[in-house]
Parts: sequence; structure tokens; C-alpha cells
Amino acid sequence: MHFDDGTILNAYAVEWNIDRWIYLTNSSGQLSSTDVPATPSSLYYFINGTPIIKDADIIGDYEIMIKLNALFGPFIPFLAFEANSIISPTAHSQIEFIDLTS
Repeated sequence: MHFDDGTILNAYAVEWNIDRWIYLTNSSGQLSSTDVPATPSSLYYFINGTPIIKDADIIGDYEIMIKLNALFGPFIPFLAFEANSIISPTAHSQIEFIDLTS
């Protein structure tokens, strides 16, 4: 399976996207004090402020393990959330927002 730009949709592409979500929601703590986290970033945290997603590990070319910081029952519906769309790693920057308004 491939993205429209020909990039292979594999575990590496999925991990790239998960790392992107973690960065853009500041779950990683790497955004500077002048950067604003993604608008739906509060949805990526438990009520106590802990990020839901801890990290992701590639198991094989088409297998990935997503580690959570705690149990989260609605995780599968969470993955289907529109902001979690998987994009091609070669089509956009991992650390820049996509402007969907233009």
C-alpha cells in the first residue's frame, strides 16, 4: 500500500506520524515557549495532564507497538480522530502544522 505520492505506507510512516502528533501537541515537551501546540492538543492528555501516548516502537515493516502512559479505553476511536490522519512522511514537515483553511 502506498500514499498518493508513492511513499510506502508502512510501520515507519506510521511511527513518523505518531512522533509528529507527540511533537505538535507538545506531549514531548519539545515545543519552544513561543510555539503554540496544535488546537486539539488537550485531547492528547489525560485529565491529570499526562500525555496519553508515551511512544511507538517499530516491531516489523508493517507492525508497530504504541505505548500508552496509562490504560485508555477509547484508544481505538481516538486513533480514528481526524487530527490523527496518517500523512506521507515525504509530503510534509514533521514539525509544521498543515493549514487546512486554504
